[in-house]
Amino acid sequence: MIRGLDREYYYRFPTSAGIRTKFDHLEVDNCELAGWSHAAIYLVSGREHLIHHNYIHHNQRNALGYGMTFDAASGLVEANLFNANRHSIAGSGSPGCSYEARNNVEYGVSMYHCFDMHG
Repeated sequence: MIRGLDREYYYRFPTSAGIRTKFDHLEVDNCELAGWSHAAIYLVSGREHLIHHNYIHHNQRNALGYGMTFDAASGLVEANLFNANRHSIAGSGSPGCSYEARNNVEYGVSMYHCFDMHG
């Protein structure tokens, strides 16, 4: 829990994203993505993204820390290994936001629930 002056200083640190796109058809295959404070993969917008066969782990920050996040984007998340993320997959719930997640392995260490969709 962050309190008082600690909160003021904590949120001065910039956030980071490993891969960020707003275009269609991003494919991320066979990568290890770790240590990003906002998201290892940040899908701002775009359609038909394919995220598969990756090891996505240790992406954490208070109130942030996603393996991947879908804002106004859609795509397929398949055959990935996840561990120690705040949420391994998160969706904003904005119009156009959707994802299908199948055949993924969640090692079970998480700061919160593993898959998330707002709205």
